[in-house]
Amino acid sequence: ESCAKAREMAEKALSIDPDLPGAHAVLGLVAEACDWDWAGAERHLTRAIELNPGDATAHQWYAQFLVATGRQGEAAAEARAASDLDPLSPTVNGSAGLALAENGQFAEAAALFEKARRVDPESAVLYFYESGAYFRMGEKEKSASALVRYFELVAETDRDREEAAALR
Repeated sequence: ESCAKAREMAEKALSIDPDLPGAHAVLGLVAEACDWDWAGAERHLTRAIELNPGDATAHQWYAQFLVATGRQGEAAAEARAASDLDPLSPTVNGSAGLALAENGQFAEAAALFEKARRVDPESAVLYFYESGAYFRMGEKEKSASALVRYFELVAETDRDREEAAALR
């Protein structure tokens, strides 16, 4: 359902402005994650970056696409670009750390996770990515610890949301 809605909105945006980078990025993500349309995903993601080279999220999503298609070296370069563009984002840096780990750049990935945790130690998504990276590194205890922390933070967020709803 969310894939169809995202596609519909992005296509509507492109009908108004065919050079809207964010709409191309969304269509790239939808093509990859929902349709498994690798050619369409790459076409839209590279177009988004061409139109706005400063969009960290487009670089992040392209790096994720490159990992999914087995192009780890290219993914690491895109991940670094995303991290350089938005050094404070736990999502961007978590994803970058995972891409670096996928490319065997374990020390660089670990350093990126450590830096990102200093910026936002309560980011659930960061721990999610970190768990996957440490698993690939063969650091099973660190992977499990990061995954436990991810679930703790998600549970806290859910409780906070429920308490806020109860107050309304």
